[in-house]
Amino acid sequence: MKPAGHTVGIPQARMGSTRLPGTVLLPLLGQPLLAVLLDRLRPAQLVQSWVIATTDHAHDEAIENLASAMGFACYRGHPEDCLDRYYHAAREYAADHVVRLTADNPLVEAGFVDWVIEQYRQASPACDYASSGRSHTFPLVSRLKCFPLRNWRPHGEKTSPPAANTSPRSSTSIPSASRSKSFGLTTTGLNCAGP
Repeated sequence: MKPAGHTVGIPQARMGSTRLPGTVLLPLLGQPLLAVLLDRLRPAQLVQSWVIATTDHAHDEAIENLASAMGFACYRGHPEDCLDRYYHAAREYAADHVVRLTADNPLVEAGFVDWVIEQYRQASPACDYASSGRSHTFPLVSRLKCFPLRNWRPHGEKTSPPAANTSPRSSTSIPSASRSKSFGLTTTGLNCAGP
């Protein structure tokens, strides 16, 4: 069993989506999509801090304003490097463990977040990466990942600009998890990867 440590949940949100610009602030049930998600995440018992990761583009100020109005922290970082934003948000908020999700999936809810964290903590043998999306057991709109920040340290520091659509840094998967040969995968309704 893993020690609890400080778990930080980091939804990634930006206005510059190429598929549907402004997605996270579009209305859903009379509220911005991001507000719906944050209301659903707030009751999670196993997450000590929530931090919205967005870009330092001026148009993403609206995301920071919404997060602040709802009592959530916000980290603003590199406009093109999603991995860099996640990593530095996690470091700035002293994460031992990270829960990664995207703000355009508003159906994720606190109980499911806690369940994934619990599976990650209780996995035997211990796992270094838990994902609700690798086995396609759960719907796309409920994908999230949990892993220790230490898995990022060798890869997370910014070394060069990301190449558009070719670098793993344009993705939000942790670099070590993308090298599946480094991990043994097991399935218990959730995929866990370990040493």
